[in-house]
Amino acid sequence: MDYKNYRFSWLEIGGILGKTILIALIISYLFYGSLYGMAITPLLFVIVKRRKKKSCIEERKQLLHGQFLDGLKIVSTSLMSGMSMENAWKEAEKEVEAMHGKKSLLYKELKEMNHLVLSNVPMEQVLLPFAYRSGVEDIISFAEVFAYGKRSGANWRKLIGETTLRMEEKYETEKQIAVMLAQKRMEQNIMSVIPLGMIIFLRVTSNSAVPIPLVRTTISFRATINGLPSSFSANTPDIRESFQ
Repeated sequence: MDYKNYRFSWLEIGGILGKTILIALIISYLFYGSLYGMAITPLLFVIVKRRKKKSCIEERKQLLHGQFLDGLKIVSTSLMSGMSMENAWKEAEKEVEAMHGKKSLLYKELKEMNHLVLSNVPMEQVLLPFAYRSGVEDIISFAEVFAYGKRSGANWRKLIGETTLRMEEKYETEKQIAVMLAQKRMEQNIMSVIPLGMIIFLRVTSNSAVPIPLVRTTISFRATINGLPSSFSANTPDIRESFQ
């Protein structure tokens, strides 16, 4: 599996299409008062699909990252208890199956890797291609360190233990940062809804299309919230001008 790409199922495409049509209907109602605005549906579909694909790729990478860290801790513990490298990865496969199930991303990868190791393929040659396919920085770094340790004859039991500890600390820090960013993003989305609510109110009460100056002012307000350059809204008319 190439984790840098994502293929939608027909059900997911149907959901994206439904979301796109709903957005197009809202735009048509608010800004045009007719179905002419539905003409932007194809363009909206491309934009929504692209954003959804990017989101799905990142979510899958985060899921794989967490599962890999769980598996790596099992490998490290097994090595410290005296197991061989091959048996440690087999033990990780069993534990990952118990923790995340047979359908989990890492279980499928470990099963394939252990099968190749049984065919006398060196573990580092199995781990590196998986790491590069994952596109996850920590997994790539671990695979490269692991390969170097095997070639140089280093104490790879100690090496894996220390690497696992550093990866776990980094992962927890990144999770905390992600939580804070998610909170800020939610606040930003709430603020972005305010001008849309103003447009809906005016559209419903006036029973006519929203004046273009107000639309431009709303876009400017959203741009300011989203951190776009102030020059974007420098020439935008004041909201009061739409009532003159």
